[in-house]
Amino acid sequence: MFATCYTNERSSLWVPGLALAFLLLLTMAGCQSEKTETQLPDQIFFLAVDALSYERIDILLARGELPNFRQLIDGGARLEPKSIRPIEPLSAWSTALTGKLPKKHRHLGHLSQIPNGSLSVTPSSMRQTQHIWQLLSQNNVMSAGVGFPGTWPAETINGFLVSNVYTPTRWMETAENSFQRLVGLAECFPPRLCEEITPYVHDEEIAREAVARFFVLNEDEYGMIYDEPLGSVINKDNPLRDFAITYLADSSNCDVALYLQENYSPRFIGVYMELLQTLQSAFWPFAEPDLYQTPPENNRRFKKTIDEGYRLVDEQIGRWRERMTERSVLIVMSEHGFGTSYPPEDSERERKPYPVSKDPAVMLLYGYGIRDGVKIQAGNIADLVPTVLALFGKDVASDMDGSVPLDALEPSFLAAHPIRAVQTYDDGWPGPDRYPPLAGVSDPRNPGP
Repeated sequence: MFATCYTNERSSLWVPGLALAFLLLLTMAGCQSEKTETQLPDQIFFLAVDALSYERIDILLARGELPNFRQLIDGGARLEPKSIRPIEPLSAWSTALTGKLPKKHRHLGHLSQIPNGSLSVTPSSMRQTQHIWQLLSQNNVMSAGVGFPGTWPAETINGFLVSNVYTPTRWMETAENSFQRLVGLAECFPPRLCEEITPYVHDEEIAREAVARFFVLNEDEYGMIYDEPLGSVINKDNPLRDFAITYLADSSNCDVALYLQENYSPRFIGVYMELLQTLQSAFWPFAEPDLYQTPPENNRRFKKTIDEGYRLVDEQIGRWRERMTERSVLIVMSEHGFGTSYPPEDSERERKPYPVSKDPAVMLLYGYGIRDGVKIQAGNIADLVPTVLALFGKDVASDMDGSVPLDALEPSFLAAHPIRAVQTYDDGWPGPDRYPPLAGVSDPRNPGP
């Protein structure tokens, strides 16, 4: 959009020469595009939502719902990147957070074997390249991250890192195989941060009104929320327990992230939400009852489950939009989409629909330096890190597998801050041996190099 520019020749005859020159300069400035953006963003807010899917977003948008998603899509850039193959959440998020594919980052699964033979949440020491918070630290950008997979133990950065085990998650083992918390390794960086954020951690019983938002349960089913073992990660026998754990973890992540933003103002802050993945993997058929021919008596009780998950994400987007300034950027992203698929026509299986993780993933860019109403059906989830670096005016590493979606950025921003390249950020980085006590950790499904 451009300002309408004109000069009034009759009135200008009465302006002295110096004043006239000043008036002309003001007039020329007024003729510039309203979106001429040549400075760098003050802050980038990053909301990472596991399994967020355009397949459901578009249905709800067509109903006139999700006002914050609507604002991001209409007033920003909608990207539809591809995920990795095979789709595995930790590996996919590590790809997004490093800009590199699994063969380079080697963070391959949520659970890993530790030297005593037990399974553990996969430690950060297994990742063989730097993630976004370390990259920003190298570039003197203070940052923060809350709850992301693969961030335990919390590593030293310029800023604040709250790992994915500071509060219970469904990736901790069941009661039969207790989660192995290796002694002496930090859940937060700096270590004092875990105590500081205690008031914002929700580890109490989940409120009944929160449960009622998603389900219609009888008393016995409500009691399942507190049953042990934790549930579906190991044997998929209690999705209600998984819901409760994930809901509380997401609530904690979001409140802690807002606390850090309000009290420390890091230039980049990311927060992770897992609830949609938890809900969709168990209750997706009830969002499409005619397609899946779900029992009518259950449709009444679970028909709103999935859509309430999307409405909750929309509300969280609104909380971050309220904190944006003229020079803020908001990024909302998933590591893969979700939806309905069918067996191939030549398969021996009966051709029935089934819920599955699928492409495209979601990536929405909104705010300073971002073009309005752009749709890009290209790229992959590794594009996140190059995009963040470019928005901050920092070099993008040539050994990254992602790239900057140039069509999503304002031409004036790119003209003022052309993309610069550096070969790698990993020269001299200690790599996977930076935590010697974990040298014996391996992924039991991927033991080879």
